[in-house]
Amino acid sequence: MIFGKLFGKQDAAPAVDVGALKQQLSQLKGQNTKLIEHNKMMIAALEFYADKKSWEEGHKYRDDDDATIFADNSESAITADKGIVAQRALATLKKP
Repeated sequence: MIFGKLFGKQDAAPAVDVGALKQQLSQLKGQNTKLIEHNKMMIAALEFYADKKSWEEGHKYRDDDDATIFADNSESAITADKGIVAQRALATLKKP
C-alpha cells in the first residue's frame, strides 16, 4: 500500500500475443535456415575459386556428360587472379 502511494499506481504489463510471437519466431527460423544454406553455397563457390586446380588449365568446355569437349587455354579474370580474392574472402570468414 505504501509503495503504491509513494510511486503511484503501477501499470500492468502490456498484453503479449504469444501466437503472433511464435509465428514470427517460426518465420525467422526459416529465414535463418535459408541464410545458412546460402552461406554454405557461397563458401563452396569461394573454395572452388580459391583452389588452383579449378583454374590452372584455362577454360574447359564440357558437354552434358561432363566430358571435356576442348580447352581453349585462355586466361580469365580468375586465372589471372590465381584465386587470391577467394582465398582472402575465405580467410576473412575463418577469423573469430
